[in-house]
Amino acid sequence: MKNDVTIEEVWPEQEIYSALEMLEEGDLTFTEMAECLDLQPECDFKDSNLTNTDFSYSDLRGFNFKGADLRNAYGMDVQVDQTTNLNGALVENSIFQNLVEERIFFEENNRASRIYEALKKGDPYEVSSWVSSRGDRLVSKKFKNISEEQASLLCKKLIVDDIDLTKRTTLFYYLHRFTNSTSDLHRVVSDFVAFHLGNPGVILSFVRVAGDVLSNDEFVAKTILSLCDHRDIGVKEAAFSAITKTPLFAKNYRRIRSLFFSEANTQVRKQIILKTAIKLGAQFVLSINTEGRSGTISGSHVLDFHEMLREETTLQVRASQGKRVAIQSDREIVERQQEVLAQAPVFSVLLERQGSDWIQAALKRSHSRRLQNQRDVASKVRHSFRSHGRYK
Repeated sequence: MKNDVTIEEVWPEQEIYSALEMLEEGDLTFTEMAECLDLQPECDFKDSNLTNTDFSYSDLRGFNFKGADLRNAYGMDVQVDQTTNLNGALVENSIFQNLVEERIFFEENNRASRIYEALKKGDPYEVSSWVSSRGDRLVSKKFKNISEEQASLLCKKLIVDDIDLTKRTTLFYYLHRFTNSTSDLHRVVSDFVAFHLGNPGVILSFVRVAGDVLSNDEFVAKTILSLCDHRDIGVKEAAFSAITKTPLFAKNYRRIRSLFFSEANTQVRKQIILKTAIKLGAQFVLSINTEGRSGTISGSHVLDFHEMLREETTLQVRASQGKRVAIQSDREIVERQQEVLAQAPVFSVLLERQGSDWIQAALKRSHSRRLQNQRDVASKVRHSFRSHGRYK
C-alpha cells in the first residue's frame, strides 16, 4: 500500500527545524540531511513521498527507494549503482526515469549488453551510419532486428557514456529521432548532469556537442551553464573550457564572463593558468608563481588574472625567485604571463573578444619559442649522433 505520510507527521517538529537550519547554513545534501535526522538508507525511504526532491551531490548507493514516489525528482552529480533500489518506484519526469527503463531493458533482453558493447566500441563510421539510418540501411548484421524502442534506449544510454566524439556528435544531431518528446530530450541531458560528471573528457565532448547542436534549447543552455557553477573544480574547468567553443558562449557572454571571474571560481582560474604555464615550460611557471618554485606547486601560489601583467606583481614574482639577481627581468615576466593567458583555455577567448591588443604579439612570441625549441632539440640530436659516429 502506498504511504503518503509526510516526514513532518512522523518526526518531531523541533528536530526537523534544527535539521532545516543546518541545511540552510551548511548547504547540506539529501544524504547529509538524512544523516542529521538519523534516517536509515536501507529502510526509512521505502514507500516514501519524495516528489520534487533535489538530490544534488548526494550519494544514494545503498538507499532503498522501493515503492517510493520520486516523480519530478532532480539533481546534479548524483551517485547511484546497483545497490540503489528503485523497484516499484514512481519515477516519471525524474532523473531516475531513464535509469529505471535501462535496468528493465537490460534485465529482459539477453542480447542487450552485447549490442550495447558493439555500439560503444564499434567503428565510429559504422555506428554513426546506423544511428543516422535508424533501420533504413543497417550496415552490420549485429545491429539488425533491433526495435525502435530498443534502439531508443540504447542511444540514450550511449550518448552519456565515454564514447568517440564522432558518435556523440551524430547522436546529438539525430537526438530527436530517438526521443519521443521535448521532455524526453531534456531527460537525456538531465541524466548526463545527474550521473555522468566523473570524467572530464566526457564533460568536454558532451558540452561541446550539446552546446552546439542544441544551443537554441533554453533548458539545455541552462543545464550546461549550471555546470559552470558546480561544486567540483574539475567539472567547472571542463565546462568553462568546452562552452567557449559553442554558440552558447556568444549568446550568454555576459553571464559566462561574470561566472568565470567571480570569487567562487578563483581556484578554477588559477588551475587553468597553472596547467597552461606547465605546458609552456619552467620559465613560464616561474612567471606566474608567487612562491618561486619551478617544480610541483599548488594552485594557491599561482597569480590570479587580476594580479597579472602589473608592475607591482613583477617585483613580487622576482623577489619570490629567491635570488639576489632575478632569473627574469620585469619585461620577461610580463611577456611570459601574456603568453600564458593568450594560450589558456577560456582566458584566450574572453581576452580576444575583449580586444586586448597584446594577444597577437604574445601568440607570435609563443610560436617563435616553439620553433626555436624544435631547432634546439634537432641540434642536440645531431650533435649526439655525431659524437657517437652515427651521423654524417
